[in-house]
Amino acid sequence: MIELLKISNYFECVFIRRKNRFVVEVIVNGRVGEAHTNNTGRLKDFFIEGNKCFCIPINGKSLKYRIFASGEEEDGLSILDTSLHMKAFEKIVEKGIFKEFRGFEFKRNPKYLNSTFDYILNKDGRKVIVEVKSAVMIKGDFALYPDAPSKRGERHIEDLIKLKKRGKETMILFISSLPSVKAFAPNREISPEIASLLKEAYRIRVIVKSINILFSSKRGVIYLNNEDLPINLMS
Repeated sequence: MIELLKISNYFECVFIRRKNRFVVEVIVNGRVGEAHTNNTGRLKDFFIEGNKCFCIPINGKSLKYRIFASGEEEDGLSILDTSLHMKAFEKIVEKGIFKEFRGFEFKRNPKYLNSTFDYILNKDGRKVIVEVKSAVMIKGDFALYPDAPSKRGERHIEDLIKLKKRGKETMILFISSLPSVKAFAPNREISPEIASLLKEAYRIRVIVKSINILFSSKRGVIYLNNEDLPINLMS
């Protein structure tokens, strides 16, 4: 278990309903209020009336807090906030946790072909284009991506494949945040296109990697639970 991020001023809330892609209703201190969500996935495993969640304050114009985690356990809670997934990845790079990328620096939002990707890693002239995806749907022992059809996700993988074929190093990282999962798999039922693209990406040696991060409400930290979650592209 490797500590990545400290979270302060978080508090418990109860989920009521999702109003739209970015706003949910929650109960905080016995009162109904609205909270921001930056995760546009369906989140059907978490956005269930009565589920315990956690929020953090934000400086929004109308919304004063954001829902960021969910679960019933004191430890091993699922992180829904995609910005925290990104910050966790940045901390992994800074700490040199991935042996193959120790000493690398990162820059955000590089543009190649038809896509803006999340990062480019750089060390001594070696560059790796990285796209990060959140896998927060659970099926049995698997964390799945996506939980809704995603043309943007398809385009990102297509462009990573094209860039790899042109001689550039590319990687797609799936961040799971589910306490009980043992592996990652593409969600073939939701998107057979993405499942096929990932098989092709792996075949031509695009780096396909998955990790598992969780939140401890007891200690107020996001930690790396598994830095090399097994990947099953055949399920």
